[in-house]
Amino acid sequence: MRKAIRRVPSPLALILILAVLQTLAWNVALPAFQGPDESTHFAYVQHVAETGTIPSPTAGSGPLSSEIEAAMQTLNLRPLIGDLGARPAWGPADLQLWRAAERALPKGARANASGPNPIASNPPLYYALMAVPYRLFVWLPLLKRIFLMRLFGGLLYLATVALTWLIAGEVFGRVRWKQMLAAGAVALEPQLAFMSATINADNLLIATQFADRDLQSHQVDDEPPLTIFAWVAKIQ
Repeated sequence: MRKAIRRVPSPLALILILAVLQTLAWNVALPAFQGPDESTHFAYVQHVAETGTIPSPTAGSGPLSSEIEAAMQTLNLRPLIGDLGARPAWGPADLQLWRAAERALPKGARANASGPNPIASNPPLYYALMAVPYRLFVWLPLLKRIFLMRLFGGLLYLATVALTWLIAGEVFGRVRWKQMLAAGAVALEPQLAFMSATINADNLLIATQFADRDLQSHQVDDEPPLTIFAWVAKIQ
């Protein structure tokens, strides 16, 4: 492990540290369910993790679980969506009220988001992957679960930055300043850093696209391009 870490070029290590700080900052600053369609992406993950089944895009008991609905209402999270001037109910009294509401949730309050979920037609790979940290931290309260799941998803952002470094090395040769410029530009892209701190399948889509480009950059000219994106996209 230590040898592998030592082999990471110092400029790339610094860029990855910067990326870690960015995704952590966004995770702390961004209230729950404020990423693009984050509530429905989380509901998809939750339903897979709790029931082992995929929610329906057209039918079911509801798009969000009772747990999510309670948080959205108690913490004033729904009015925040798309409104930069709004603030969550985040005071001590509000959090105390939420903890009481969370303790009062009935059995099955996490497993009743069977649909209709507008993103349930998405392939299940991302949601199956995110079900792993969900199950690891299933014993934690909702907000802490979301925070840790976002951290897990942030690894895809770090992978994207590292893959950019590798692609630049294939395209330009091992010219460090060019690799730094390419990887740094991706790491500092504001929307990508923001998305890395949300629960959203686009994070896996972006990482697999970069992985596909890296594999293609390894192919010699007289060979057909090897692409993983085509088949990964079908299952993710």
